[in-house]
Amino acid sequence: MQRNVTPVIGLTTYREPSNFAGWNLEATLVPVSYIDSVYVAGGAPVLLPSLAGLQDCYLDRIDALLLTGGSDIDPA
Repeated sequence: MQRNVTPVIGLTTYREPSNFAGWNLEATLVPVSYIDSVYVAGGAPVLLPSLAGLQDCYLDRIDALLLTGGSDIDPA
């Protein structure tokens, strides 16, 4: 019996100041359009916070990596 396996897609995130219900905190964010697009394409989106030393751990557990870009990366 063959089982369907949903690919796990890691998405890079941004660390940004945010406001949630009056709380001003830093948050790890990514535009929801990236999450929705991965899901619609048949993947399981997983947000990857940028934490030093964990990159190798992430790469061993995901099937693909989506680099979401940001203001620090020139799209050209």
